Amino acid sequence: MSIRTGIPGLDEIMGGGLIRGNCILLHGRPGSGKTIFALQFLYNGVIKSGEPGVFVTLCESPGDIRKNMLIFGWDLEKLEKQKKIVIVDARPVTFNNNGMIIPKDALFKGERIPFSHISKLIVQTGSVSKS
Repeated sequence: MSIRTGIPGLDEIMGGGLIRGNCILLHGRPGSGKTIFALQFLYNGVIKSGEPGVFVTLCESPGDIRKNMLIFGWDLEKLEKQKKIVIVDARPVTFNNNGMIIPKDALFKGERIPFSHISKLIVQTGSVSKS
């Protein structure tokens, strides 16, 4: 069974949409549209199908994402307040008061790459509710 992306033309090209239950990896250079694609899929899921969504950011700040998506008329902050979308900030680094890049202790916990703690962070960030 397919899940429609809501992205004009894409569902038709893909034979109906994404295959339910599959893990989808978006890969591309900076600026290639990965964030827009993912958020358009999540936004359409909430608005058109009542499906909640979780977006994990490893690069951009949640504030920048919210601001940038307003260009498309997608008010993510409103959907977050309604617990329809959760944006998880899993950026492995942050800036200190001097502007120096430092690892986030909550993610790394002595590891070189913090992937084992990202799922815990997702759960701690909050839940989404299905309408």
